[in-house]
Amino acid sequence: MLPKKLYRGDSDSQRDRMLRHSLQMLFTNLISSGNGQEIKNPLIELVKQHIDSSWGKTHFLSFSESEEKAHEFGSFGLVGDYYPCYDVDASWHFAIVTLDAANLKVCTLRERGVYECSYDTSSRECKNGCKIALIDTVEYLKANSQLNTASQLSNAERDKEWLLLPISAILLNNNMVEFTAKLYMQYGLLDYELFEVK
Repeated sequence: MLPKKLYRGDSDSQRDRMLRHSLQMLFTNLISSGNGQEIKNPLIELVKQHIDSSWGKTHFLSFSESEEKAHEFGSFGLVGDYYPCYDVDASWHFAIVTLDAANLKVCTLRERGVYECSYDTSSRECKNGCKIALIDTVEYLKANSQLNTASQLSNAERDKEWLLLPISAILLNNNMVEFTAKLYMQYGLLDYELFEVK
């Protein structure tokens, strides 16, 4: 069952996903020289690689059921107290992105722990609504426990982790089809709060 809200702490410290340049959308690491064909690997292997941090150009965006965990991830490595920052042009350190699942249009359970959802956007890229997959990593890994998922399950339970994968297909210049690397920050579905560390 989808929680009402999911939270993501994000500093984009490597500047791979252009978070500081565009708060109108979130990008996956695919935007920064990722391989769009890797997503064709078995889902269980991709989820395990993501949780193990062994997929540097992961297509997933991590969220948590815990807002506290999101703050922990967003402020990772930063020393000091954090305070809300209301100026997007200021030197803020991280963002907390909140996904409100109540504003998803359609959510279909595809297999244990895996939901296919859609949301409305004004983007021409998604004329009939953009699609995402939301993966409850705890439920999904439990359902696939025969595939040696114990270490990843321990991490997923600790972090209360959900993975979001944009799954709207786009046609590239070379006539290949890949999933988009974008998640549009539509008001109501996704919102963000900025923080600075002092």
